[in-house]
Amino acid sequence: QKIIKTFSVTNTGNTTQTYHLEFIDVINELSRKSDLVYTLTSTNGGATKSETEFVTDSESFATNVEIPANTTQEYTMVIEYKNLAEDQSDDMDSHISAKIQINQVIRVSTSGTSIIDILNKKRGLGSGYYEFVVEGDNETVTYPVHLIVLEGDQVITEDTRYGDVTTDCASGTDTSEMAKNMVIVKVNGDYTVNSNVTVGPVYHELYGGPKGFMLYVTGKLTNNGIIDQTHGAYAYGENVYLWKNEDGSFEFIPAVGGGGGAAVESISGGQNGTNGENGVTVSKRALGGGGSGAVFSYDYLSGAGASATSYSGGTGGGTGVKITSIASPNGGKGGSGPDYGMYSAGGAGNPGGIGGVRPGQSGTGGLIIIYTSELINNGSIDVTGNLGGNNDSNSSGGSSGGGSINIIIKQDTNVTASTVINDKYDEILGDVYVDGGTSVGTSHKGGAGGAGTVNIGEIRNGQYYDLKQIIQQDIDALN
Repeated sequence: QKIIKTFSVTNTGNTTQTYHLEFIDVINELSRKSDLVYTLTSTNGGATKSETEFVTDSESFATNVEIPANTTQEYTMVIEYKNLAEDQSDDMDSHISAKIQINQVIRVSTSGTSIIDILNKKRGLGSGYYEFVVEGDNETVTYPVHLIVLEGDQVITEDTRYGDVTTDCASGTDTSEMAKNMVIVKVNGDYTVNSNVTVGPVYHELYGGPKGFMLYVTGKLTNNGIIDQTHGAYAYGENVYLWKNEDGSFEFIPAVGGGGGAAVESISGGQNGTNGENGVTVSKRALGGGGSGAVFSYDYLSGAGASATSYSGGTGGGTGVKITSIASPNGGKGGSGPDYGMYSAGGAGNPGGIGGVRPGQSGTGGLIIIYTSELINNGSIDVTGNLGGNNDSNSSGGSSGGGSINIIIKQDTNVTASTVINDKYDEILGDVYVDGGTSVGTSHKGGAGGAGTVNIGEIRNGQYYDLKQIIQQDIDALN
């Protein structure tokens, strides 16, 4: 039996708006709850939902849906109790009901020459949702931001995740369910992470994290634990403009990072398979590409890895046995190996690709931005990629690419005439991890994810300089 319900959302204003759809006041008395499913279709770019088990409690089922100005999005929801060749009599006379609530996300627009410029100049911004509008290099980019403002010195004594999974992260694999917000934590004071404590943004266990994570600390940032963003975003890439230099150039994370490893084909007969190709490692501020899956037998093609975006390392390809399993773009799902049991493995991604009993791990390297007066990094900062499905001596899946760490400081380097530049650089930077997921398997190995990048430096007189240049300047100033 099917029930068809229709409803609509109309934006009568002159700007694009964002909203969530939520089930509320849910009653579901069914014993066989998986037999009740629903689908959602829409017009004019509204949310969609493939067949999904009906809810048992209040929850959002479509988040961060954008509706253009002067537009109506018509929705059709089909709810069906499946008629199966089984005894379903336990559900006779059960009561099922729910309401649909539309929640608008209110955003305030603010503009500047870069993300850091907006945070530096708009000191009165409070916690909330914003649109940071930046005039970049011959383009205007609007960044949806979830800003969290913390007043006074902060000492973090337990694992802490900032943001909201529902509003900030992807909720599925459809493009209408992509991540929407960058999470920025602004601390008006010092920020200390205690040892054995991890901080970072929220993330969905399957579909990844937000569109980057930024810590903006007006005082000193002391990290004795882990700053983590190993769950990149399923989202379209875009140039992320951190700072506009005095000479007119920009410090930015590019929309497209390292390329994915190419699909491979077995080179001889029998079971003489081929290892997957590694994702591409790049320079500057870009993220690393995803590795391709391995192939087990002659004349079969594996799944290619995907390119990185500004918000996610590339996802890994699945193994190949007659079927190609290409990794999804934009930090999406890892490639899935064919359903051939022992010869199949998935690539890492958001989520990891399926593959027999060897799925790829969920997760990709993400984007971290740190802006602080002083950094003391006694712990670690981590944006590593994740692993493809490890199928031992059979073919294994490709791993995901590493992320991007971008640190801007304003501290005294405390150099002397005998300072060794590389040693001082390492002392200030501390431990950082930007590698892609390693190659897995004992033979017919999946490709490794490409390494990401780390940049640390200082802005002097409106111009960004790499930390090694800053150290050299300070040594020269002693003479």
